[in-house]
Amino acid sequence: MKWRGSCCDTYDMFYLGNNGEQPHVRMVRTDRWKLVLYLDADGHPLDNGSRHELFNLKNDPEELTSLYGKPSVATVQQQLDKQLCTWMWEASVTK
Repeated sequence: MKWRGSCCDTYDMFYLGNNGEQPHVRMVRTDRWKLVLYLDADGHPLDNGSRHELFNLKNDPEELTSLYGKPSVATVQQQLDKQLCTWMWEASVTK
């Protein structure tokens, strides 16, 4: 069965983050890539985005090495981020 173009999701963590915050997680996944954003209650990146993750699911199916912020995947990261933001806007996910 062919994988659909992408899947977006939103969920809140059930544990407190490193600084006592409750992270809000936003994720987009394609057949090859997975982008995960960790946001605070106001929708801003936690720790200036240092917790965000980007995985190449073909090369790293167990999601052990985040590529977030690496220049070699900047285009993919930007495309997924745009896709996720579009989905959040369409789904009225504000944070």
